[in-house]
Amino acid sequence: MPFEVSREDGRSDKQVVFDFVSPYDRGTFFTYDELANALQEGLAVKSSVSRAKIAAAVNNANSMLLRERRRVLRSVRGRGYRLAEASEHVALAAQRRTRAESQISKGLDVVRYTDVSDLTPAQRALHEGQMLIMGGLWTAVRGLTQRQANTETVLQEVLRRVDRLDGGMRPDVDSDSPGSEP
Repeated sequence: MPFEVSREDGRSDKQVVFDFVSPYDRGTFFTYDELANALQEGLAVKSSVSRAKIAAAVNNANSMLLRERRRVLRSVRGRGYRLAEASEHVALAAQRRTRAESQISKGLDVVRYTDVSDLTPAQRALHEGQMLIMGGLWTAVRGLTQRQANTETVLQEVLRRVDRLDGGMRPDVDSDSPGSEP
């Protein structure tokens, strides 16, 4: 099937969403209707825009938003999308990591619980190779996740210690308080 331009200006849905949200500041909220209207604008054939089409356009636009504007659209369940604050990016990345770990685990389960008696010898060899790859990937991801958790625990402890030390050395502490020199 040959490619057909669906908008008069030739822009993709990804580009439309990028262009629509780029001028706004972090924290700005966009309803599904606003995004649907932006996606409908300039279409050669007018049709309704589903939430699935909006989600696909947003997901595709997010990679460009991150690289070019250092922003990301975050889903607001049942309402639309919001440009996330920079302070939210770490949590968003952690959510994606968790989902990725879950998908790797599910993929491993698919190959682990395959009825290999239905496979030809060539398919069985390919299957065993895929199991080795998926198992290795799962092991590596779990190890990295554990190391990251350990590092975060150590950093939290260091921050607590620094806060305790900093608390005892503040210049605004009363001279009559315990631990102060007479």
